[in-house]
Amino acid sequence: MKGIIGTLRNLKSEIVAAIVLSAICIWKEHTSLNFLSSVNLSSYLSQDRLNGIAAFFAITIGVYIAVITVLATTEIGITKEMLKKKLDRPLIDVMIVGIIEDFIAVGLAVFIPLNTITGYVLIIFLSASIISFLKFTVLLV
Repeated sequence: MKGIIGTLRNLKSEIVAAIVLSAICIWKEHTSLNFLSSVNLSSYLSQDRLNGIAAFFAITIGVYIAVITVLATTEIGITKEMLKKKLDRPLIDVMIVGIIEDFIAVGLAVFIPLNTITGYVLIIFLSASIISFLKFTVLLV
């Protein structure tokens, strides 16, 4: 139980982003404001753009795996500093959740037909994935 709570603490920004984006998506569906009703996800998320999204997140998955491999197999100065600063657990949490978010984003972009609901879910996972990758790079440096 302590591990789950610790993981959730490390993922506050992703959870907040998902809640805010979900609220915006629900609000967009139930209001008729001009600036929100003009956004059409199916035209914005074309097949070519979805392929680009899938390729980008496949590359980030590769980066996560490469860093995990380097950190697990070598003893370098970065690893020692991370252990001193107790950044190992937050980094592992961000990497694992980032990989899961990226797999979901790639799966949605490639395998699931795009409609309103899947478009919103894709936007939420894309945002969470980008936040996780930014946190990953900040924790690593």
